[in-house]
Amino acid sequence: MRRTSYCILCLAGLFLLIMYDMPQAFSLGLACILAPLPGIVLAWKAHKRIRCSWQIPRGITRATPSQCQLLISGPSWYIPSFFISTEELEFTTSPSSLPAACTIPLTIPHCGLFSIHKGEAWYMDPFHLCRFHMPLTALNGFVFPARIGTESQILQVLSHIMTPDEKYYYGAVQYKPGDNPRLINWKMTARTDDVYVRDSEPANGTDLLIACSIPQSPDQRDTIGDTLLSAGLALLHNGKTFTLLFLSSTGPRKEIITSVDEFYTALEECIGSGLSGNVLEQAEKLIPAQSPLLYLTGESHVFIPPALHPVIWSASPCDNADMAGRNDIMTKLGGDIHA
Repeated sequence: MRRTSYCILCLAGLFLLIMYDMPQAFSLGLACILAPLPGIVLAWKAHKRIRCSWQIPRGITRATPSQCQLLISGPSWYIPSFFISTEELEFTTSPSSLPAACTIPLTIPHCGLFSIHKGEAWYMDPFHLCRFHMPLTALNGFVFPARIGTESQILQVLSHIMTPDEKYYYGAVQYKPGDNPRLINWKMTARTDDVYVRDSEPANGTDLLIACSIPQSPDQRDTIGDTLLSAGLALLHNGKTFTLLFLSSTGPRKEIITSVDEFYTALEECIGSGLSGNVLEQAEKLIPAQSPLLYLTGESHVFIPPALHPVIWSASPCDNADMAGRNDIMTKLGGDIHA
């Protein structure tokens, strides 16, 4: 529409220049033809000072409405409408003043790393004859899992793992003459050529060790992330510390978690790494044989080193897991299976 208006002005200016041989008509016709020039010059000068950048709050939870902001700074004497275009977003904003913060609704369905790809912001002069572009760098961030289940039910399930007199929490040693046959560890014996018995002494401590392997599938990653977050917060809110073992870019990493802040930092590293190898196999030497051990994974069959005796919760159907699949985990932790 603005270009149409300018075309009409140009026609009027040409008419005045051709039909009237007077200085006033010549000046008026020239003014009509050159009317957009001041706006183009102002827009060009403003382009040197206008800057756009993304800002995202820390602590976004998956599948929860949130927002990011586009920060626009520039001169106060030229405030155009801005058009924003990326692979994920397209919108227009008309700030009333600069600097300005444009709020953009954002709902991300899966936990882990996410990004808004590179794009551009652009605006036009008042007559829409020239377009001025500004690149937008990619926006990278981390989305935390969501809490599932009920805290009381989660603690009840975890207490069975941490109880010293449960069979899970004894290490396994090779059978020697004189050992009590009732202490034979049949599961481990079946996997090896030797006979193993459970240790006759309980574990020295009851702090839970949670080993976590992050699946590549977004849905399974959500299941493991949600379970890890819910279990960790349930322990910390009830004054219990635990150890988190996961794979990082530099190898297996073991973190002792004593506070919620420490947990969220470790959680971001654990899920953000996106490494899905068998952490029990790769970090066997870091796991005390007598430590109560919970293994969260997406594997359909988990290889268990002979010296370890973990409780396994898998996000996929698994033939040697204590809980297998999101529905099973959600049901036993007291959550809605449709969440």
